[in-house]
Amino acid sequence: MNNFSFNWRTMDIVQKLIAVNLFVFALLFLSGLIATLTMSEPSANNFITNLFVMPTYLPIFIRRPWTIVTYMFSHKAFFHLLFNMLYLFFMGKFLLSILGEKKVLALYLLGGIAGGVFQLIAENAIPLYIVNNNFPPVLGASASAMALLIAAAALMPEQEVILFIFPIRLKYVALLTILIDVLYLSSNDNVAHFAHLGGAAMGYLFIASMKKGIDLSKWLNFNKAFFSSKKTKMKVNFNDAYSPRNDEQFNQRKQSEQDQLDAILDKLSKSGYGSLSDAEKTFLFRYSKKK
Repeated sequence: MNNFSFNWRTMDIVQKLIAVNLFVFALLFLSGLIATLTMSEPSANNFITNLFVMPTYLPIFIRRPWTIVTYMFSHKAFFHLLFNMLYLFFMGKFLLSILGEKKVLALYLLGGIAGGVFQLIAENAIPLYIVNNNFPPVLGASASAMALLIAAAALMPEQEVILFIFPIRLKYVALLTILIDVLYLSSNDNVAHFAHLGGAAMGYLFIASMKKGIDLSKWLNFNKAFFSSKKTKMKVNFNDAYSPRNDEQFNQRKQSEQDQLDAILDKLSKSGYGSLSDAEKTFLFRYSKKK
């Protein structure tokens, strides 16, 4: 993770999300360590843990509804954290230059929430889970990372990435990851496979909606301070010749931008990001900042 800045004001959204995950991991680790060293009552450590992890037994979840957000930042096992952060870093950075910070943040949050909802439904509605799983709590950024992976694959299915030492197209990475979760749905491996599938569904829905001109990240407009890193801003002044003078001109301009976006997204889907011209990359960058 080269060029990773630890100055919050200069971090991009991917770095900020990783930083929050690391902070919560350290908090949970230290609370567990202190509880062990002081031989405290289990309830002392559980109090901190219960603030973050999501319970899947519905009557308990109803009393801790905020955990459907906090769970996606919570890890207790180091390798669970490591692999999720690697997914977040590479897929997040991959999408950042195309979608912009707001959409990457929305994907992370919506993917995690969808994953939480899927797992809640599964634990409370599927007999096998009710009998065998004993309503285990859910934690980790896996559903959010899955949303980013599937979004990248939906946006650029033919884009090649390196898996270990082999080049493989993103669509195959996505299909393989989904297949693994489907195959293990009936296992008792203490992994929230339905949460992963919920994140995958949201990742696909997000990109499918965007291609139809629907922005599922609009609800984040109120919180620009979180995902706008402090960088040198370029001011653009529009003179009256380019400013829409009435609703008809505004709609024509908006439709022209949507048509251009659709053409670029179609090219991305067929040939990958490297096939775009500098002008097309500039348009995507400006569009992601504006939206």
